[in-house]
Amino acid sequence: MKTHMNGHWSHQERHLLILLILLILLLATFLRLYHLDKSSLWLDEIITQEYAQKAPEVLLKGLANYDDHPPLFYLIAIYERKIAGGSDFASRLPAAFADILSVAIIFTLGKRLEGWRTGLLAAILLAAWPMQLQYSQEARPYSLLMLFSLASLYFLYCGTETGSVFHWAAFTLTTVGNLYTHNFAFIWLLSQAILVVAIGIVKFARLHQYTETVRRLLLPFTLSLFASSLFYLPWYPQMLLQRRRLVGKMVLPSSSYLHFVLQKSAISFSGKSVLLLYGSLIFIALGSVYLLKARRWETLIVMAIPAAVPVLVVWILPSSHFFAARYLLPVLGPLLLLMATGLWWSLELLRLRGQGSIRRLLPALTATESIALVFLVLVFLFPADSRYYGKRKEDWRGAAAYIAARSVPGDVIIGDGTIYGRGGDARRVQKGLGYYLPDSEDAIAAAPGISFRLPANKQATGQVWGVIWHQTPLLPVLHIDKAERVAEIKDFKDVVVLQLKSPTGLVWNDTSRMLQVMVQMLYEPGARIDERLALAELFAARGQNAIASEQLHLAEEAIPKGNSALGDRIASFAAKIGMPMHFSRPGK
Repeated sequence: MKTHMNGHWSHQERHLLILLILLILLLATFLRLYHLDKSSLWLDEIITQEYAQKAPEVLLKGLANYDDHPPLFYLIAIYERKIAGGSDFASRLPAAFADILSVAIIFTLGKRLEGWRTGLLAAILLAAWPMQLQYSQEARPYSLLMLFSLASLYFLYCGTETGSVFHWAAFTLTTVGNLYTHNFAFIWLLSQAILVVAIGIVKFARLHQYTETVRRLLLPFTLSLFASSLFYLPWYPQMLLQRRRLVGKMVLPSSSYLHFVLQKSAISFSGKSVLLLYGSLIFIALGSVYLLKARRWETLIVMAIPAAVPVLVVWILPSSHFFAARYLLPVLGPLLLLMATGLWWSLELLRLRGQGSIRRLLPALTATESIALVFLVLVFLFPADSRYYGKRKEDWRGAAAYIAARSVPGDVIIGDGTIYGRGGDARRVQKGLGYYLPDSEDAIAAAPGISFRLPANKQATGQVWGVIWHQTPLLPVLHIDKAERVAEIKDFKDVVVLQLKSPTGLVWNDTSRMLQVMVQMLYEPGARIDERLALAELFAARGQNAIASEQLHLAEEAIPKGNSALGDRIASFAAKIGMPMHFSRPGK
């Protein structure tokens, strides 16, 4: 399969190959820039852009104290924002361009491993792959993580083959770039260390030259690790601070955790397409079989180890931080290389061997092969459909535009959020709306302390808006219908905007009514506690103690069993507003 790797290319063949590469890169560019700003920035992208508006020294301090990512992508965003501006399109350009470079890198790596056909197909797959395309259109570091991961793998393999100082230096620099992009790079580096050991074993078994293997392989890799550590040293204390604050202690995996990781990753990697998932698995298996059959041990381990080790590490050492398949995004590169190998081997078994340079570069295909290729192209290009470029995450831009077109100065926005059954996440509403409504007042959290954010005059007039950000379902349709009798509900993809249909015009009264509507719409009882406490505070401030007491007891009933800390918090709050209470829940 390694056609033309050691032979000579004619000018015609070289020009045609260059043309094919350029066409693939043009395809990748089009798919990434097309509708780049159609979707609103979602919360994590907005946080990135907030950091991008700070001075570099302020950014570095903020990341160490409040975030869990290394600084490289954020530093790029600062300078990119100065050059291209702060539009949604410009904000996503660094991720898009990084991903276009990844397509070029995977072609180069595939060509080096298994020839130009594997490289071309791997590049086509990466250019149009659903998950990769998604993260190429997000102002987040995952595209840069993929770029550095593929580049470091390429230079590592070249270094093991040639022993070139240039290749080992390039491996060091791309590794440092990866470590400064995302903390997953440590797992990727571990997989590369295992890969080097495996390649060393294969080379020693073939050559039986221990000294030469150590000199050309293990020694330069060790020196590269040492140099990478020195470059990373300035950020190391901040990384430890982030890990202690945001991840917590490591926990033992449950017996089903590997199944969970594999299932969630498979769904994300395949773009939720069953056809794409099982087609991929078939060709990955065929690629592995071919490499085993051809005894291409080094190529097999270069593709298999970086694909398998990160998954196993995530399984063995899961943390309290929730798992997301995007953390394993670099695994997609080796998998696509295996897949491309399997696909071309399948075609090799079927195709008619032609004569001449054009036929060697573009082999003649039977009708069956042509139909198969067209079918595969249609399957792999399905994300270019308009459905893909629709709204994927919360539409803060749409929600903000809706409110801006209908609000007047003095209006009040009440915000709340719910994630994984937990409520009180109004911070997301404040950040999301605040980014697209910079001149408006911050949204007021639907939580204790709400009375201090409302006008001091309880007879103040104005319109009250409700905004709920949610990653868990809202209440069933029956309850939504009940809420719709009181408020107009507009859905902006994980963001719901509420407007009372018959407002009194009094801010305090309408805030209480809006909170009651928001309580009706939240699915999890635990997500309603903050709204209940806010209602109790408002009613107590207006002297309606009986209603305030009722809200406190409803909040008490929503406490998850055994959560004494939350019970103490409610009791402390009740005493603070002058309404001490005793809990009646069993086990408290």
